[in-house]
Amino acid sequence: MEKSGGRGFKSRPAHPKKEDVEQRVKSKKMDSNIDITTHILVPKHTKLTIEETNALLGTLNISINQLPKILKSDPAIKHLNAEVGEVICIERNSPTAGKANYYRMVING
Repeated sequence: MEKSGGRGFKSRPAHPKKEDVEQRVKSKKMDSNIDITTHILVPKHTKLTIEETNALLGTLNISINQLPKILKSDPAIKHLNAEVGEVICIERNSPTAGKANYYRMVING
């Protein structure tokens, strides 16, 4: 039986083996072949046209820079091939409102 050092837990090495660290890093990387847009918790993302964007900004009486931001590298919009400055519509299901639309401007990142 191993001695626990009086604290009720077994001691472990101060530094993990290099192989163990590399294995953990590999297992945490996301597979690029996985399509997260099919997951039930990921809302529908669509890219707005220039006309739709102008209509939205006119209706809300705001400039495009006042919209919340979304990174171009966000996995949920990678399949849209969105460019910086474009607007993304996120359609979320709401228990009270039924369907709610949220808008984000694409930024670098």
